[in-house]
Amino acid sequence: MQNVRCALLAATVAALAAGIARPAAAQRVGLEVLGDVEFWKTDAGSFLLKRNDGRAVGLARITSWLIVRPSSKTEIFVLGDLMRGTGTGDSLDGSLEQASIKYTATRSFAVEAGKLLMPVGAFSARRFSYLNPLIGSPDTYGTTYPLGAEVSGAIGTFDYRAAIVDLPSVNERYVPRPGRALRPAAAVGVTLGPGLRLGASATRGPYLRSDLAAALPAGAGWESYKETVVGLEGRYTGGYLEARAEVIWSSYQVPTFPDAVDGLGAYAELRLTASPRVFVATRLERNRYAFVSPAGGTAWRGSSRTVYNGELGAGYRLTPDFLLKTSIRLDQWPGPSPPTFPLPDGYAFAVQLSYRADLLGMFAKKY
Repeated sequence: MQNVRCALLAATVAALAAGIARPAAAQRVGLEVLGDVEFWKTDAGSFLLKRNDGRAVGLARITSWLIVRPSSKTEIFVLGDLMRGTGTGDSLDGSLEQASIKYTATRSFAVEAGKLLMPVGAFSARRFSYLNPLIGSPDTYGTTYPLGAEVSGAIGTFDYRAAIVDLPSVNERYVPRPGRALRPAAAVGVTLGPGLRLGASATRGPYLRSDLAAALPAGAGWESYKETVVGLEGRYTGGYLEARAEVIWSSYQVPTFPDAVDGLGAYAELRLTASPRVFVATRLERNRYAFVSPAGGTAWRGSSRTVYNGELGAGYRLTPDFLLKTSIRLDQWPGPSPPTFPLPDGYAFAVQLSYRADLLGMFAKKY
Protein backbone atom coordinates (compact mmCIF):
# COMPACT_ATOMS: atom_id res chain seq x y z
CA MET A 1 0.00 0.00 0.00
CA GLN A 2 2.87 2.37 0.78
CA ASN A 3 4.35 1.71 -2.68
CA VAL A 4 1.00 2.47 -4.29
CA ARG A 5 0.79 5.78 -2.44
CA CYS A 6 4.32 6.74 -3.49
CA ALA A 7 3.55 5.90 -7.11
CA LEU A 8 0.38 8.00 -7.04
CA LEU A 9 2.20 10.93 -5.51
CA ALA A 10 4.97 10.70 -8.10
CA ALA A 11 2.43 10.59 -10.92
CA THR A 12 0.56 13.62 -9.64
CA VAL A 13 3.76 15.64 -9.24
CA ALA A 14 4.70 14.82 -12.84
CA ALA A 15 1.23 15.79 -14.04
CA LEU A 16 1.40 19.03 -12.11
CA ALA A 17 4.76 19.92 -13.66
CA ALA A 18 3.40 19.21 -17.12
CA GLY A 19 0.32 21.33 -16.46
CA ILE A 20 2.28 24.35 -15.26
CA ALA A 21 4.48 24.17 -18.33
CA ARG A 22 1.52 24.64 -20.66
CA PRO A 23 0.06 28.01 -21.59
CA ALA A 24 -2.71 29.04 -19.19
CA ALA A 25 -5.45 28.73 -21.81
CA ALA A 26 -4.47 25.13 -22.54
CA GLN A 27 -4.08 23.93 -18.97
CA ARG A 28 -5.89 20.76 -18.03
CA VAL A 29 -4.56 20.73 -14.49
CA GLY A 30 -6.16 22.27 -11.42
CA LEU A 31 -4.54 22.68 -8.02
CA GLU A 32 -6.36 24.12 -5.00
CA VAL A 33 -5.16 24.46 -1.43
CA LEU A 34 -7.19 24.95 1.74
CA GLY A 35 -5.36 26.12 4.85
CA ASP A 36 -7.00 25.94 8.29
CA VAL A 37 -5.74 27.25 11.62
CA GLU A 38 -7.80 26.36 14.70
CA PHE A 39 -7.82 27.02 18.44
CA TRP A 40 -9.72 24.69 20.80
CA LYS A 41 -10.56 24.82 24.50
CA THR A 42 -12.65 21.99 25.91
CA ASP A 43 -13.49 20.50 29.28
CA ALA A 44 -11.37 17.61 30.55
CA GLY A 45 -14.05 14.95 30.88
CA SER A 46 -16.37 14.76 27.87
CA PHE A 47 -15.97 11.53 25.92
CA LEU A 48 -17.26 13.27 22.79
CA LEU A 49 -15.75 16.78 22.95
CA LYS A 50 -12.55 16.50 25.02
CA ARG A 51 -9.28 17.53 23.34
CA ASN A 52 -5.79 17.53 24.86
CA ASP A 53 -7.20 16.60 28.30
CA GLY A 54 -8.96 19.94 28.55
CA ARG A 55 -5.88 22.10 27.94
CA ALA A 56 -5.97 24.69 25.14
CA VAL A 57 -4.72 23.30 21.84
CA GLY A 58 -3.93 24.74 18.43
CA LEU A 59 -4.05 22.98 15.08
CA ALA A 60 -2.84 23.79 11.57
CA ARG A 61 -3.93 21.83 8.52
CA ILE A 62 -3.27 22.08 4.78
CA THR A 63 -5.54 20.21 2.38
CA SER A 64 -4.82 20.15 -1.34
CA TRP A 65 -6.71 18.95 -4.41
CA LEU A 66 -5.02 18.08 -7.68
CA ILE A 67 -7.19 17.52 -10.75
CA VAL A 68 -5.70 16.32 -14.04
CA ARG A 69 -7.91 16.10 -17.17
CA PRO A 70 -6.16 14.04 -19.88
CA SER A 71 -9.28 14.39 -22.05
CA SER A 72 -12.66 16.07 -21.97
CA LYS A 73 -14.22 12.96 -20.41
CA THR A 74 -11.43 11.70 -18.16
CA GLU A 75 -10.41 13.16 -14.79
CA ILE A 76 -7.77 12.13 -12.28
CA PHE A 77 -8.42 13.43 -8.77
CA VAL A 78 -5.98 13.37 -5.84
CA LEU A 79 -6.67 14.72 -2.34
CA GLY A 80 -4.12 14.87 0.48
CA ASP A 81 -3.52 16.74 3.71
CA LEU A 82 -0.87 17.70 6.25
CA MET A 83 -1.78 18.46 9.88
CA ARG A 84 0.11 19.57 12.95
CA GLY A 85 -1.28 20.14 16.45
CA THR A 86 0.26 21.83 19.47
CA GLY A 87 0.00 20.28 22.92
CA THR A 88 -0.29 16.78 21.46
CA GLY A 89 3.34 15.97 20.76
CA ASP A 90 3.62 18.53 17.96
CA SER A 91 3.53 15.69 15.45
CA LEU A 92 3.22 16.35 11.72
CA ASP A 93 0.78 13.94 10.10
CA GLY A 94 0.21 13.57 6.38
CA SER A 95 -2.07 11.33 4.39
CA LEU A 96 -3.20 10.64 0.86
CA GLU A 97 -6.96 10.61 1.40
CA GLN A 98 -8.36 10.16 -2.09
CA ALA A 99 -6.90 9.15 -5.47
CA SER A 100 -9.14 8.09 -8.32
CA ILE A 101 -9.70 8.21 -12.06
CA LYS A 102 -13.15 8.99 -13.46
CA TYR A 103 -14.57 8.60 -16.95
CA THR A 104 -17.82 10.47 -17.72
CA ALA A 105 -19.53 9.02 -20.78
CA THR A 106 -22.68 11.13 -20.45
CA ARG A 107 -24.48 13.09 -17.76
CA SER A 108 -26.37 9.91 -16.88
CA PHE A 109 -23.37 7.57 -16.62
CA ALA A 110 -19.85 7.86 -15.22
CA VAL A 111 -17.48 5.29 -13.78
CA GLU A 112 -14.77 5.96 -11.18
CA ALA A 113 -12.14 3.68 -9.63
CA GLY A 114 -9.43 4.04 -7.00
CA LYS A 115 -9.53 5.43 -3.49
CA LEU A 116 -13.02 6.96 -3.25
CA LEU A 117 -15.16 8.95 -0.86
CA MET A 118 -17.69 6.59 0.74
CA PRO A 119 -21.10 7.25 -0.90
CA VAL A 120 -23.06 6.67 2.34
CA GLY A 121 -24.07 9.81 4.25
CA ALA A 122 -24.46 13.44 3.23
CA PHE A 123 -22.01 15.33 5.44
CA SER A 124 -18.76 13.85 4.13
CA ALA A 125 -19.16 15.73 0.84
CA ARG A 126 -19.11 19.07 2.71
CA ARG A 127 -16.65 18.26 5.48
CA PHE A 128 -14.18 20.99 4.48
CA SER A 129 -14.13 24.28 6.38
CA TYR A 130 -15.34 26.43 3.47
CA LEU A 131 -18.44 24.20 3.09
CA ASN A 132 -19.18 23.40 6.75
CA PRO A 133 -20.99 26.40 8.35
CA LEU A 134 -19.72 25.33 11.80
CA ILE A 135 -16.36 24.03 13.06
CA GLY A 136 -17.42 20.68 14.52
CA SER A 137 -18.83 17.75 12.57
CA PRO A 138 -21.77 15.42 13.23
CA ASP A 139 -20.69 12.36 15.21
CA THR A 140 -22.96 9.92 13.40
CA TYR A 141 -20.18 8.41 11.25
CA GLY A 142 -16.60 9.11 10.18
CA THR A 143 -15.36 10.15 6.75
CA THR A 144 -14.07 7.02 4.96
CA TYR A 145 -11.98 6.64 1.79
CA PRO A 146 -12.22 2.97 0.73
CA LEU A 147 -10.72 1.38 -2.36
CA GLY A 148 -13.35 0.50 -4.90
CA ALA A 149 -15.25 1.24 -8.09
CA GLU A 150 -18.37 3.34 -8.55
CA VAL A 151 -20.90 4.23 -11.24
CA SER A 152 -22.89 7.46 -10.96
CA GLY A 153 -25.03 9.84 -12.93
CA ALA A 154 -28.15 11.97 -13.13
CA ILE A 155 -31.31 11.46 -15.14
CA GLY A 156 -33.53 14.50 -15.04
CA THR A 157 -34.06 15.34 -11.37
CA PHE A 158 -32.88 11.89 -10.21
CA ASP A 159 -29.24 11.15 -9.31
CA TYR A 160 -27.54 7.94 -8.20
CA ARG A 161 -24.25 6.36 -7.02
CA ALA A 162 -23.60 2.62 -6.78
CA ALA A 163 -20.26 1.19 -5.66
CA ILE A 164 -18.30 -1.83 -4.53
CA VAL A 165 -15.91 -0.73 -1.75
CA ASP A 166 -13.61 -2.44 0.75
CA LEU A 167 -14.38 -0.52 3.98
CA PRO A 168 -17.57 0.01 6.02
CA SER A 169 -19.06 3.30 7.16
CA VAL A 170 -18.39 3.27 10.92
CA ASN A 171 -17.50 5.55 13.80
CA GLU A 172 -14.35 4.09 15.34
CA ARG A 173 -15.12 5.71 18.69
CA TYR A 174 -17.79 3.07 19.28
CA VAL A 175 -16.93 -0.03 17.24
CA PRO A 176 -13.60 -1.77 16.47
CA ARG A 177 -11.34 -0.47 13.72
CA PRO A 178 -12.54 -2.31 10.58
CA GLY A 179 -10.68 -4.56 8.18
CA ARG A 180 -10.92 -4.56 4.40
CA ALA A 181 -13.63 -6.66 2.77
CA LEU A 182 -15.75 -5.98 -0.30
CA ARG A 183 -19.27 -4.68 0.22
CA PRO A 184 -21.92 -2.82 -1.80
CA ALA A 185 -22.82 0.82 -1.14
CA ALA A 186 -25.35 3.02 -2.89
CA ALA A 187 -26.97 6.45 -2.75
CA VAL A 188 -29.90 8.00 -4.61
CA GLY A 189 -31.45 11.45 -4.61
CA VAL A 190 -34.18 13.52 -6.20
CA THR A 191 -34.36 17.28 -6.63
CA LEU A 192 -37.95 18.39 -6.11
CA GLY A 193 -37.50 22.08 -6.79
CA PRO A 194 -34.93 24.88 -7.00
CA GLY A 195 -34.06 24.54 -3.31
CA LEU A 196 -35.29 21.11 -2.19
CA ARG A 197 -33.48 17.77 -2.42
CA LEU A 198 -34.13 14.42 -0.72
CA GLY A 199 -31.78 11.46 -0.67
CA ALA A 200 -31.09 8.02 0.74
CA SER A 201 -28.03 5.79 1.05
CA ALA A 202 -27.19 2.31 2.33
CA THR A 203 -24.44 -0.28 2.72
CA ARG A 204 -24.09 -3.75 4.22
CA GLY A 205 -21.05 -5.94 4.86
CA PRO A 206 -18.34 -7.04 7.33
CA TYR A 207 -17.18 -4.50 9.92
CA LEU A 208 -14.67 -6.41 12.09
CA ARG A 209 -11.07 -7.32 11.09
CA SER A 210 -8.91 -10.41 10.78
CA ASP A 211 -6.77 -9.91 13.91
CA LEU A 212 -9.91 -10.24 16.05
CA ALA A 213 -10.22 -13.91 15.08
CA ALA A 214 -8.97 -15.09 18.51
CA ALA A 215 -11.84 -13.20 20.18
CA LEU A 216 -14.52 -14.92 18.08
CA PRO A 217 -16.40 -18.12 18.93
CA ALA A 218 -14.79 -21.31 17.62
CA GLY A 219 -15.37 -21.79 13.91
CA ALA A 220 -16.65 -18.22 13.33
CA GLY A 221 -15.03 -16.01 10.70
CA TRP A 222 -14.72 -12.24 11.19
CA GLU A 223 -16.33 -11.57 7.81
CA SER A 224 -19.52 -13.40 8.83
CA TYR A 225 -20.53 -10.57 11.22
CA LYS A 226 -22.28 -7.84 9.24
CA GLU A 227 -23.05 -4.16 9.68
CA THR A 228 -26.04 -2.55 7.97
CA VAL A 229 -26.36 1.22 7.51
CA VAL A 230 -29.32 3.09 6.03
CA GLY A 231 -29.42 6.88 5.80
CA LEU A 232 -31.98 9.51 4.84
CA GLU A 233 -31.12 13.14 4.12
CA GLY A 234 -32.78 16.39 3.11
CA ARG A 235 -31.72 19.90 2.11
CA TYR A 236 -33.71 23.10 1.62
CA THR A 237 -32.35 26.46 0.51
CA GLY A 238 -34.42 29.57 0.08
CA GLY A 239 -33.39 33.22 0.27
CA TYR A 240 -31.01 33.69 3.18
CA LEU A 241 -31.83 30.33 4.82
CA GLU A 242 -30.27 26.91 4.33
CA ALA A 243 -31.61 23.91 6.24
CA ARG A 244 -30.25 20.35 6.27
CA ALA A 245 -31.15 17.18 8.13
CA GLU A 246 -29.88 13.62 8.17
CA VAL A 247 -30.89 10.36 9.88
CA ILE A 248 -28.58 7.31 9.99
CA TRP A 249 -29.75 3.89 11.24
CA SER A 250 -27.14 1.22 11.87
CA SER A 251 -27.28 -2.41 12.98
CA TYR A 252 -24.40 -4.67 14.06
CA GLN A 253 -24.26 -8.45 14.36
CA VAL A 254 -22.20 -8.94 17.54
CA PRO A 255 -20.34 -12.19 18.32
CA THR A 256 -22.06 -14.22 21.08
CA PHE A 257 -25.17 -11.96 20.89
CA PRO A 258 -28.41 -13.57 19.65
CA ASP A 259 -29.80 -10.23 18.42
CA ALA A 260 -28.22 -7.35 16.54
CA VAL A 261 -27.30 -4.13 18.36
CA ASP A 262 -28.88 -1.08 16.71
CA GLY A 263 -27.94 2.59 16.64
CA LEU A 264 -29.76 5.69 15.41
CA GLY A 265 -28.22 9.10 14.81
CA ALA A 266 -29.81 12.29 13.54
CA TYR A 267 -28.99 15.97 13.19
CA ALA A 268 -30.69 19.12 11.97
CA GLU A 269 -28.68 22.12 10.78
CA LEU A 270 -29.63 25.72 10.00
CA ARG A 271 -27.56 28.46 8.42
CA LEU A 272 -28.79 32.06 8.12
CA THR A 273 -26.89 34.58 6.00
CA ALA A 274 -27.27 37.98 7.61
CA SER A 275 -25.18 39.83 5.01
CA PRO A 276 -22.74 38.90 2.21
CA ARG A 277 -19.99 38.68 4.85
CA VAL A 278 -21.79 37.44 7.99
CA PHE A 279 -23.70 34.24 8.75
CA VAL A 280 -24.86 32.35 11.85
CA ALA A 281 -25.45 28.60 12.10
CA THR A 282 -26.51 25.89 14.50
CA ARG A 283 -26.57 22.10 14.50
CA LEU A 284 -28.57 19.95 16.93
CA GLU A 285 -27.76 16.27 17.15
CA ARG A 286 -29.13 13.18 18.86
CA ASN A 287 -27.25 9.88 18.68
CA ARG A 288 -28.04 6.50 20.15
CA TYR A 289 -24.70 4.81 19.67
CA ALA A 290 -24.14 1.11 19.24
CA PHE A 291 -21.09 0.24 21.40
CA VAL A 292 -19.37 -2.96 20.23
CA SER A 293 -16.03 -4.26 21.58
CA PRO A 294 -14.27 -7.45 22.72
CA ALA A 295 -14.60 -8.10 26.46
CA GLY A 296 -11.89 -10.73 26.94
CA GLY A 297 -11.65 -14.31 25.74
CA THR A 298 -14.49 -14.85 23.31
CA ALA A 299 -16.92 -12.59 25.20
CA TRP A 300 -18.14 -9.35 23.62
CA ARG A 301 -19.86 -6.15 24.73
CA GLY A 302 -22.80 -4.78 22.80
CA SER A 303 -25.03 -1.97 24.05
CA SER A 304 -26.64 1.32 23.08
CA ARG A 305 -26.17 4.71 24.71
CA THR A 306 -27.79 8.08 23.91
CA VAL A 307 -26.14 11.50 23.77
CA TYR A 308 -27.41 14.94 22.79
CA ASN A 309 -25.17 17.71 21.53
CA GLY A 310 -25.59 21.11 19.94
CA GLU A 311 -23.29 23.66 18.32
CA LEU A 312 -23.90 27.37 17.79
CA GLY A 313 -21.54 29.49 15.73
CA ALA A 314 -20.99 32.48 13.48
CA GLY A 315 -18.79 33.23 10.50
CA TYR A 316 -17.32 36.36 8.94
CA ARG A 317 -15.82 36.52 5.43
CA LEU A 318 -12.86 38.85 5.38
CA THR A 319 -12.62 38.19 1.61
CA PRO A 320 -14.42 35.66 -0.63
CA ASP A 321 -11.64 33.13 0.17
CA PHE A 322 -10.76 34.17 3.75
CA LEU A 323 -13.19 32.93 6.42
CA LEU A 324 -13.22 33.36 10.21
CA LYS A 325 -15.55 31.19 12.32
CA THR A 326 -16.17 30.65 16.00
CA SER A 327 -18.50 28.26 17.83
CA ILE A 328 -19.49 26.75 21.17
CA ARG A 329 -20.60 23.13 21.45
CA LEU A 330 -22.25 21.34 24.41
CA ASP A 331 -23.08 17.69 24.96
CA GLN A 332 -25.35 15.86 27.40
CA TRP A 333 -25.37 12.16 28.30
CA PRO A 334 -28.73 11.42 29.96
CA GLY A 335 -29.02 8.61 32.45
CA PRO A 336 -26.49 7.18 34.91
CA SER A 337 -22.96 6.43 33.64
CA PRO A 338 -21.49 2.94 33.91
CA PRO A 339 -19.29 2.68 37.05
CA THR A 340 -16.17 1.85 35.01
CA PHE A 341 -16.84 4.30 32.16
CA PRO A 342 -17.99 7.76 33.31
CA LEU A 343 -19.74 9.94 30.74
CA PRO A 344 -19.86 13.51 32.06
CA ASP A 345 -21.40 16.35 30.07
CA GLY A 346 -18.93 18.74 28.46
CA TYR A 347 -18.25 21.71 26.21
CA ALA A 348 -15.93 22.76 23.38
CA PHE A 349 -15.07 26.31 22.30
CA ALA A 350 -13.34 26.76 18.94
CA VAL A 351 -12.05 29.47 16.59
CA GLN A 352 -11.11 28.70 13.01
CA LEU A 353 -9.43 30.79 10.31
CA SER A 354 -9.36 29.29 6.81
CA TYR A 355 -8.10 30.38 3.41
CA ARG A 356 -8.76 28.72 0.05
CA ALA A 357 -6.56 29.38 -2.98
CA ASP A 358 -6.55 28.27 -6.62
CA LEU A 359 -2.77 28.08 -7.06
CA LEU A 360 -2.67 27.43 -10.79
CA GLY A 361 -5.34 30.07 -11.37
CA MET A 362 -3.18 32.58 -9.52
CA PHE A 363 -0.16 31.50 -11.56
CA ALA A 364 -2.09 31.88 -14.84
CA LYS A 365 -3.29 35.37 -13.91
CA LYS A 366 0.20 36.48 -12.96
CA TYR A 367 1.93 35.09 -16.05
